Amino acid sequence: MSQKYNKLSDYTISLSQISLYSILKLNLNQLKMMSDFDIPAHYYRYIPMFEEYLEMLDNGEKKAYIILHLAEKYNVSDSTVKRVLKALSLRVKV
Repeated sequence: MSQKYNKLSDYTISLSQISLYSILKLNLNQLKMMSDFDIPAHYYRYIPMFEEYLEMLDNGEKKAYIILHLAEKYNVSDSTVKRVLKALSLRVKV
């Protein structure tokens, strides 16, 4: 259930509720950087998968095996794993 905020005092941060504005304001710099580099916000959910990929790679596992393993474990397609690994591996200049 959404709730409307009409006064400036309605935007103050509370431990039990927080407005969308407050979330965006708290993360403004990170969101701007993500937008500048066309990083999809939902990629946050792939961080554990990417960390597991790096660990398996360090342990000498073959990329093809890693991709199959991660696709099965995280219930996504092989192409999704490949796309995410490629995107999260990119280096960007800031």
